[in-house]
Amino acid sequence: MKMKDLIKDIDFRSEKLEQEYIGVTFDHCDFTEVVFGDVLFEDCVFTACNLSLCKSHKTSWNGVRFEGCKMTGINFSDANRFTFRAGFKDCQLQYASFQGLSLIGTRFEGCLLEESNFADCILKKAVFNGCELRMAEFTRCNLEYADFTTAHGYVINPNENRLTHAKFSRYGVEGLLATYKIEIV
Repeated sequence: MKMKDLIKDIDFRSEKLEQEYIGVTFDHCDFTEVVFGDVLFEDCVFTACNLSLCKSHKTSWNGVRFEGCKMTGINFSDANRFTFRAGFKDCQLQYASFQGLSLIGTRFEGCLLEESNFADCILKKAVFNGCELRMAEFTRCNLEYADFTTAHGYVINPNENRLTHAKFSRYGVEGLLATYKIEIV
């Protein structure tokens, strides 16, 4: 277990990862293309880190916050599904995969989620505050009580997703009707 409270400016492409990190803040670290494997991150914070193209096969992300991180193409879909609890603020998550994860109550704030994959996710009570969701995939999702009121660019098919009590702004209704190929003027 890593006992340091702060790990700063480390290039993990050439440094070996420990098996456990609890309560650690990673600041300006580079994890580009790292295959995490069976690593536990519990109550950790990642600030201004690069996690682009990472693979998180069997990784436990439990109570983790990502702030201002570049995470383009990160694959969370193979993470430990029983312990996945994370929050995201001001992160670049283009092409990220969350496929099949339970993301109940997950907060995405000010994130770029263009072309991200949320297929088969449970997103009950998730919040997409000020997020760009252009071409993000939402199929077979449970979006009950999810909040999209300040999100933009999304296209969500009401026939393929559970939307009971989900919140959308009137300006986002177009993204719900796009499937029907109707013209809104």
